[in-house]
Amino acid sequence: SLASNLAIQGLWAGLWLRDVAAFTPNDTATALLVLNIGMTAGFLGIGAIADVLQRRGVSLSTIMAVAILAFILVQAGIVAEVHVTGVWLWALFGFLANASILSYPIMAGHFPIEFAGRANTAINFVSFVGAFAAQYAVGGIIDLFPAGAEGTYIPAAYRAAFGTLLALQIAG
Repeated sequence: SLASNLAIQGLWAGLWLRDVAAFTPNDTATALLVLNIGMTAGFLGIGAIADVLQRRGVSLSTIMAVAILAFILVQAGIVAEVHVTGVWLWALFGFLANASILSYPIMAGHFPIEFAGRANTAINFVSFVGAFAAQYAVGGIIDLFPAGAEGTYIPAAYRAAFGTLLALQIAG
């Protein structure tokens, strides 16, 4: 999920907004700002929610699983083009995108303290390699489709590419 987040947010969300939602450059910039405000709120909110729920006996693994499930549902809404011009899905995408960040304390808890740094480094490595692979794969899938007008990509290409990332997350 973190790799999909980084791939979509880092490279493909703006193009999706341009090509699928037919946003102007200004509207695209505004939508990406909303996505990033959601992401910033998510960093704080997911952590705060996790703290409260942990005090009530809910495990970090359960919290992360539920948040990632919600993130997957948001992505499904984007793939299904539930509300193409509504930026609320992108705000939720941003908010929930980093729920997998909870894997850091989960992983650190599985190892002696002297190995926590190595565990976190392994998560970082896998996440960034996964993000690169996901960005590349999305481009490869999109290139399988005919180009749209003026160098744009057709919505079906995004559905196939983002849907593939979605399927991989569900399988994971």
